[in-house]
Amino acid sequence: MLSIAASAPSINCFNVFHSPVSNGASAGTVNAAHALGLADAGRLEVGLQADFLVLEGSDWRELVYMLGGNPVREVWIRGERLQV
Repeated sequence: MLSIAASAPSINCFNVFHSPVSNGASAGTVNAAHALGLADAGRLEVGLQADFLVLEGSDWRELVYMLGGNPVREVWIRGERLQV
């Protein structure tokens, strides 16, 4: 399963040492939270609230082939798993 952190609208920051996946994940999570002035959002860390999705798939590249379907397997809000 893939775990993708929930996010707000994003900006991207380029780092040649990171893969496209880590760049995309950073752009849609921690960088987006920073751009919105949200100091306690955008990352999974002890002591912070955890809002994220767990998506079906063994590789992040599978997500583009799931358009129109529902790849969501788990939803977590404030560290609590919701029933989906």
